[in-house]
Amino acid sequence: MNLLTSLFLGTVQGLTEFLPVSSSGHLVLFQKLIPSFSQPGVLFDVVVHLGTTFAVIIYFRDFILKFKAKYLKLIIVGSIPAAAFGILFRRPLVESFSVAGFLLGLQFLITSVFCFLTDKLRVKRDSIGFRDSLFIGVGQALAILPAISRSGTTIFAGSFLGIDKRNVAQFSFLLSVPAILGANLVELISFYNEPGSLSIPYYISAFFSALFVGLVSIKMTMKLLENKKFSVFGVYTFILAVLAILLTK
Repeated sequence: MNLLTSLFLGTVQGLTEFLPVSSSGHLVLFQKLIPSFSQPGVLFDVVVHLGTTFAVIIYFRDFILKFKAKYLKLIIVGSIPAAAFGILFRRPLVESFSVAGFLLGLQFLITSVFCFLTDKLRVKRDSIGFRDSLFIGVGQALAILPAISRSGTTIFAGSFLGIDKRNVAQFSFLLSVPAILGANLVELISFYNEPGSLSIPYYISAFFSALFVGLVSIKMTMKLLENKKFSVFGVYTFILAVLAILLTK
């Protein structure tokens, strides 16, 4: 890996984390197509996800500072499924990031279906309850798989329940914060004894490119969701599904 590669992959992460196209799926696909890329486990992926997590915190900082206890409880409840799934199945999940071909394509296809359906669903209410939070959290757990979009799945889950899509998107992005911070902690502990194997400047550059591009991506996603343009990403991820099957082994 070199500086250009790290900046490019950080930009890919920042752009695709919040758009419903699966940032992890893009990272896996591009990493497969870049011969010089290598990383210990999925540490690079975790670092760039941390960059987009900071983008969420910065973008929603005013809302976060006014958090009410109930909203915080909703995030905690919604975080339980992904935490349990990640702890119980950590090894196969890490291995899933090396998949390609049909399995990667199938995951992109699931994301595509969710994008098409989201535009069709109607708003029935504004508020999010604890059962809603748990249901959306199950969607987040499913999206741990690399080519199933976390934002696409959680926004679809909330829209399926009839919740206002802007409120769902905001909750979806904030729900990602504890999940990704937890993943970072686990990976940093795992590689604590291998600092010499890391190209730290490349990881830092990837982190900041993901952060800055992520801020732009959040704003873009909110506008596209309001204008019912998610079906565009349904077409895009369907094409990716086909390419993943045809171009990778």
